[in-house]
Amino acid sequence: MLSLQRAVIWFAVALACVVGQEFAIRLAMPELDPTKHLQFTQTQEGITLGPPNAVRRQIKNTGDFNVLIRFNELGLRDEFSLSDSTGRDFYMLGDSFAFGWGVDADDRLSNRLNGLIGPRVFNLALPGDVDTYSRMIDFAEEHGGRAERMIVALNMETDILAYSGDASPPAANQPETRPMHIGLGQIKTLLTQYSALYFSVTRLIHRTPWLRAPAIKLGLIAPNLQAAAKHVPADTDVDATVRRTAELARRKQSTILVIPSRYLWFGEKSARIARVHERLVAGLRAEGVDVVDLRPAFEADGAPLDYHFENDGHWRPAGHALAAEVLAKHLRERYGDAL
Repeated sequence: MLSLQRAVIWFAVALACVVGQEFAIRLAMPELDPTKHLQFTQTQEGITLGPPNAVRRQIKNTGDFNVLIRFNELGLRDEFSLSDSTGRDFYMLGDSFAFGWGVDADDRLSNRLNGLIGPRVFNLALPGDVDTYSRMIDFAEEHGGRAERMIVALNMETDILAYSGDASPPAANQPETRPMHIGLGQIKTLLTQYSALYFSVTRLIHRTPWLRAPAIKLGLIAPNLQAAAKHVPADTDVDATVRRTAELARRKQSTILVIPSRYLWFGEKSARIARVHERLVAGLRAEGVDVVDLRPAFEADGAPLDYHFENDGHWRPAGHALAAEVLAKHLRERYGDAL
């Protein structure tokens, strides 16, 4: 009985120390406070938005980025008001790449494009897929958007899916009836979202080679790219994505910006991923869709992966800058004086 009491006391002391350290870190290093980090909320319409009129920090424990994300009154990362848009302006649709994951707003594709062409680019990018992008057009028009032209940033790593039926919003989430399985990945995600202490410790490990190496060997850290064998989409999924993207493109005067998969340039499946890339681009063009394929531009200097963060799949500012230059050139050629 006495040993049990001692164990309880030691557990309570240890728990108190952990809780104390957690709040001490939040006070001493506010940038590590998870309550102030980037978060999204999904609406009933299947749209993922940020907190309206809020500022959140986006920080990665590997040290790749640490930026502030400012959301407007609609929960979009954009400085413009949709009600000010005109028919000459563009919507920028897409997922985290177009959102500007990990980079300052001024460094991302849409903002750079604003400095290269006359019409304004209204950024509607948020986590999602091709169906989400379609719903974002409806969302924009419900809030006064009047742009008649759009750019869709199609992510070759995440947007190729088995689209079927229509693009209606997903059904409301039903209560989970299956047994809950919690693995290491889920635990790490929860700790990253809710614990400044965990974030601080993992940041130290990532930045200390002699700590990082054994953590990788133990499977506690999954290196970028090497983390998993990349799934190769089936031809049927590629074709479904072509059809769904073509349907989306017909809603406005559209340009589809194809964002190449990093696995074109890494791993044993690069040849198969290349065939997927070629099939999708050719399929879109066969549908009469205006396409800008970024692959040649990214491969031009022989180091395409250098445009991505070292420990994150998204573009560094240089990747956004290159994409903006390629896209601006294309739009000037396409529209001429009408741009």
